[in-house]
Amino acid sequence: MFDRDKFSYLLIKARGERNNAEFSRESGVSRAYISGYINKNIDKPPTPEIIRRLAEAAYNDVTYEDLMEAAGYIEKSESTNPDMPQLTPKEEKDIAKRLEQLRKELEKQQGLMFNGEPASPEAIESILAALEFGMRQAKIINKKYTPKKYRKDK
Repeated sequence: MFDRDKFSYLLIKARGERNNAEFSRESGVSRAYISGYINKNIDKPPTPEIIRRLAEAAYNDVTYEDLMEAAGYIEKSESTNPDMPQLTPKEEKDIAKRLEQLRKELEKQQGLMFNGEPASPEAIESILAALEFGMRQAKIINKKYTPKKYRKDK
């Protein structure tokens, strides 16, 4: 299923410091199309070909697989242990919503420092990526895990 919020987030991350026009030139995808997805105005996923072009021009370790997953073309990668709890769509949405709030708060900050220097957009993206990882791990760890041999639905 197409996850418009996640796709928008990934495009913003993939674009990096470039504006939509620069990202459009480098990817070969129209600026209006990119803006439509970033602003969440388009309700259907782009074609795999367009996703490939966006991924090839992407910064910040955004991969073709990440974009294809957000577009709903491939299933989310399973963890190494399929018996471990997985995040529900609601939990995924909650994490995305909180990250967007954090992004807005960080953008408003004046004089934000990272390692003794003014925080660059890349540093802010790194902070957000680390926070996302931490939120995901905390949600998974806090879920009740029942080993297979003790489950009622063996």
